[in-house]
Amino acid sequence: NDVLMAVTALTLQEYFRKYEPQTLKQKVRGNFPINLRSVAGEDVMADEHFGNRFSQGQLRFPIHKEDPLKVFEDVKAQIDMIKVSPEPIIRHKILNFAVLQSGLPKPTIADLALDAFGKVTAMLSNVPGPLETVHILGQPLEDLTFYCVAPLGLYFGIV
Repeated sequence: NDVLMAVTALTLQEYFRKYEPQTLKQKVRGNFPINLRSVAGEDVMADEHFGNRFSQGQLRFPIHKEDPLKVFEDVKAQIDMIKVSPEPIIRHKILNFAVLQSGLPKPTIADLALDAFGKVTAMLSNVPGPLETVHILGQPLEDLTFYCVAPLGLYFGIV
């Protein structure tokens, strides 16, 4: 993920340099899903492991740095910090409480979700799809496209 995010940062940097140079002086952030399930080597389809359990990490793209190695080092330092931070788990717990148990009105919950996930420029995902052929009504799917609905201007589905 370090290399993937660094390449994404360099790609954004090149785009902004060519089309919107003023953006290189601004903060550009992205969020990405973090899997909270710990089922390595276990049956992920078992009832106790089934369902989506994810939170998000947030990354500031160092598009202001010229040296690609410095971009990589910055991205790696941020991702290393995210890996040891309790913040994604805490964010997940708070949002689940707000949605499932708080009794808050739906518009308030929507505002909370937007605050939790929407204060970034871009949303990224490199979550892999199924490794085996998927069938619907007995017919194999030739292609799957994953998309995350987000009220953001930019979504990257990185494969």
